[in-house]
Amino acid sequence: MKIFLCGGGSGERAGEAMKTFGEIIDKKKPLLYIPLAMNEERYPECLVWIKSEMKLIGIKNIHMIVNPKELINVNYNDYCAIFLGGGNTYKLLNDIKSSGAFNKIKEYIENDGIVFGGSAGAIIFGKNIDTANMKMITK
Repeated sequence: MKIFLCGGGSGERAGEAMKTFGEIIDKKKPLLYIPLAMNEERYPECLVWIKSEMKLIGIKNIHMIVNPKELINVNYNDYCAIFLGGGNTYKLLNDIKSSGAFNKIKEYIENDGIVFGGSAGAIIFGKNIDTANMKMITK
């Protein structure tokens, strides 16, 4: 099991985690990028962002899934890793669970799959995702 949990950010802010991530993945395989924590209208800029980030570690082939229903049909072993992006933690977790792919992703991770979670993509791996709830934090 290789999970990278990062508070978000890009470039130097996520530097060490991204560097190590880049060292252990099989760059001959594409990266699976899941930006579902973002609103749909932001997906094009998400793709621009992930391409620039992955270029820094030598990943050129990126497959982005923008429809949660597609997650259940993915063969996760065809990818060097799964990258779960930031945004709305509750939306991301709901989309993964409602797609029916939650257990497939869990099985992929348990079988030595590699996952990088940024911000919301990291929070969903916690015991409780309520750290993403700003109302609770400010009380």
